[in-house]
Amino acid sequence: MIELAGGRALVTGGAGTLGKALARVLLDRGMAVLLTDRDEDRLRDAIARLGHPKDLDWRVLDVADPQGWAALGEAIDADVAPIRLLVNNACPPSARRPLTEIAPADWQSLIAAGLTGPFLGVRTFAPRMAASGGGHILNIASMAALGPLPDHGDYAAAKAGLLSLSETLRIELADSGVGVSVACPGAIGHPLGHAGCAADPAAAPGRMDPVAGMGFVIDAMQAGRFLILTHGDGADAIACRADEIAVAFDRAAQGGPARTR
Repeated sequence: MIELAGGRALVTGGAGTLGKALARVLLDRGMAVLLTDRDEDRLRDAIARLGHPKDLDWRVLDVADPQGWAALGEAIDADVAPIRLLVNNACPPSARRPLTEIAPADWQSLIAAGLTGPFLGVRTFAPRMAASGGGHILNIASMAALGPLPDHGDYAAAKAGLLSLSETLRIELADSGVGVSVACPGAIGHPLGHAGCAADPAAAPGRMDPVAGMGFVIDAMQAGRFLILTHGDGADAIACRADEIAVAFDRAAQGGPARTR
């Protein structure tokens, strides 16, 4: 069981629905939480909605900026409490267009935040965690990482990359004292555009309550699970993909190009 109480967590994308939900859950587990986001106004609003608990702090951070991560790492080094849990949660929404209609700048922006951002976070804090006695990295991917998602191909590509990054990271950090989990949640939270509401609304119809969903994720992480799913639907589509891969392997074994000696 991974112990959280008394430790310190860093959660990126803290101004969003899942960022706030993760903060609530981790605070309830007895952690001090540092929330980051690139939007200072929304971040301040998130802190206000969370009630300004004494164990909650915040910092403006663009996760796609290597210098921002370097400065944050140095600031944490000067603090008494190291980061024991890094939650890579930040990711902008999809452009919601077919891939051939997505502007290159929009593609690059999403990949920079949703995939390069977690890489930079890991690069900044995994060595620090290992040097200070261990910790855990939780990457928030998506069910979109497990299969195609038409008109959201930018988002799906970033999340599939994050799943792959997590799988590699688990192997590379196996002997470091730093654990790795990746969550692939389904529909959680509120419709787009809720940020301007005076208070967080209830979860939209057909969606899981954010705090309940992130509570499930944190419980699974504490239990030592690597791959965490919040929804049971979608298994058929994923099974079809696995079957297709198995068939491709069989065909390669039976009639693939000859290997060099």
